[in-house]
Amino acid sequence: AKRCVDLAGVACGEAMKMLGPWNSELRKRYTDSKAWTSKIIEGRTVRSVASVLLMLDLLFVFVSIQSQLDSMRERNIDYAMERMSEFESPIHNAMRVPVSLWHKLPFVASPEPAPPKVTHLEKSEFFKVEEIFSMKASITILATLLTEKLAHVWSQDKYWHEAKLSEKLDVFVLTASIVFEMIFSRMEHDGSLKAIKGSVLRWVVENWRFVRIIHGSYETLTHSPLVAPLVKGS
Repeated sequence: AKRCVDLAGVACGEAMKMLGPWNSELRKRYTDSKAWTSKIIEGRTVRSVASVLLMLDLLFVFVSIQSQLDSMRERNIDYAMERMSEFESPIHNAMRVPVSLWHKLPFVASPEPAPPKVTHLEKSEFFKVEEIFSMKASITILATLLTEKLAHVWSQDKYWHEAKLSEKLDVFVLTASIVFEMIFSRMEHDGSLKAIKGSVLRWVVENWRFVRIIHGSYETLTHSPLVAPLVKGS
């Protein structure tokens, strides 16, 4: 067994010698690709695009929060109206004149056919679809920004523990945001969000959006090539 290990070591050494020129060429191309990636990412164009995407993500976060609140409001109104109709007195219902008979009276003009009304439940479903679309768009933007941040860290030719604290914080916030948005979207889809009402998981998932708002606003005001010069100039 020892002889086999020695022979394998000798064979590997000979193979590395034979691949020496190729190995040097691959290392050179690897280093050049890092320099090229760093130049592209640190350029004004990519930074501007990342800044615009970050501002769009903030917009989708606001839309998602507002859509969630509107959906809850319409559902509560629909529930309240349903409960009120259950408590109407039988005498009050009996005294109502059916619409079909009321308009047969000679002194009552036939009304124009009214367009169908949109119920509060239908409005709630519309806002729910709007919220889901905002979450999916936000996840796409977050994945793009996370790829840009990881590529920037890789192009610096540093180990992860040698990266700047701000870069680590950006990667952490983006990764956590994607995970929480996917969890929230899944719970909204399968209806398990109501089942964990009041739990720590729901509180963290829902309030993480405010962390994203604070982080995104700070990044936009301090590092955006489009907004930061205007803020500093004022």
